[in-house]
Amino acid sequence: MKRISILAGCLLLASVTGTSAASDKVTDCERYGLAFLKKVGASVSKIEIDRGPSFYDNIYNAKVGSQFVSSEYFGIATVTSPEGVKKEHFVCLHAGDGKQPVYFGLVPE
Repeated sequence: MKRISILAGCLLLASVTGTSAASDKVTDCERYGLAFLKKVGASVSKIEIDRGPSFYDNIYNAKVGSQFVSSEYFGIATVTSPEGVKKEHFVCLHAGDGKQPVYFGLVPE
């Protein structure tokens, strides 16, 4: 019985750790996107990526030009600005664990 409890605990920890790593990359995309949009003059105060059914995570693991991209994220983000709150489609390309996103863009409708 003790072995089953230990095994169940290890499986739970592994599943939480895997989810956390993906979630951290998405949080990286939110931060990177906010910083990038502010840098180009947008008056955005918050970006929150919807992690529900509209969210798509694609493992890419290839170079785009000379830059390695491990994951592509697509979906809908809630963008807050002085003009109000708006739902926007986004794309984020992330370089991988321990690295930062390399691109964030809002897709026009």
